[in-house]
Amino acid sequence: MPYQKTFVDTEDYSLRYEAINHNELMSLVSRKMNFVLLVVDHESTCTCYFSFQEAIEPYLKKNNALIYSIHPDEFNGGAERLGLDILSGVETVAIFKEGELFTQRLTSTTSDPFTSNPEAVESWFEQYVSWGHGRYISLEELNALYEGTNPFTVAFLRSSCPDCTYFEDHLLIPALEKDRNLLYLIDTDQEGIRFDQNGNYDETLWLAFKEEYGLSENGDDTPSAYNEGYVPSLIYVDPNLGSDKRSAVIAGMTYLNDEVAEDEAGYYIAHSFYSESRFLSNEWLSDEKEPLEGKRLEEKEVQNIGDSLLWQRDSASVYHDVYAQKFLDFYVPLIGE
Repeated sequence: MPYQKTFVDTEDYSLRYEAINHNELMSLVSRKMNFVLLVVDHESTCTCYFSFQEAIEPYLKKNNALIYSIHPDEFNGGAERLGLDILSGVETVAIFKEGELFTQRLTSTTSDPFTSNPEAVESWFEQYVSWGHGRYISLEELNALYEGTNPFTVAFLRSSCPDCTYFEDHLLIPALEKDRNLLYLIDTDQEGIRFDQNGNYDETLWLAFKEEYGLSENGDDTPSAYNEGYVPSLIYVDPNLGSDKRSAVIAGMTYLNDEVAEDEAGYYIAHSFYSESRFLSNEWLSDEKEPLEGKRLEEKEVQNIGDSLLWQRDSASVYHDVYAQKFLDFYVPLIGE
């Protein structure tokens, strides 16, 4: 499992999981993800529900396990069950491998060790599951990292962003399955970052966030700043430096989001994170010699959408993958290297 989720010590058991609906489940399946799913009614008053939550708590806490939860009603009306056994009054714990059901286990009465014994729960999971080195965090947790003393690396993503999904599936997940240092991840599609308290997109809030955390340019030399600020982006932070979050950024990178233009000679990259000036000012790019800014593109590499010109993702990723892997290896190194 590539991702973790910081354990939340709360009596509201639902907060310990990542709640999804059926459409979101099918998205995980179509992406061929490895994940753990709990089919559960968190409003249950059954004794076995509370017994199982107490039994699984030590495992969740020990591993910061990211387990998705879905209400059984999401499978009503002919919705695809994916081979899941869903029975009234009990929970289904399912492990998916590359988007397909690999194994599952149902809770039972409190006399069943899997429903009441923490050691039995942990033993079952350890037969099938190991956890990767990416941990999803909240905005509150991100801010707490800045109040600490340990340097850290964080990826800014957006669950509704196709480039982010491509980046995760194409490069990030395989990298995090290796034994490396911890990478924090934050989904910016949340209240306080891109959305207001009513769940509405707030452009002013989003622009201010990117300014505060060093993703957008404002005339300074923040190494992660690029144009108006984009996702996916990664930054490396030393909270011991600077007087604010922006000045604590040591390095950064942006995946894709190059600006394409056309002149009499054809198409070219008019603006890119990977410019000659960044090669000179970023230690992790110091051995690079050919910036993307100014690069000429073939017509087949360019996609015209309305009034916008885009570098075809599959063509652009050939170059961006190299930079992204270099950044990860430099700031989220493999353990032992």
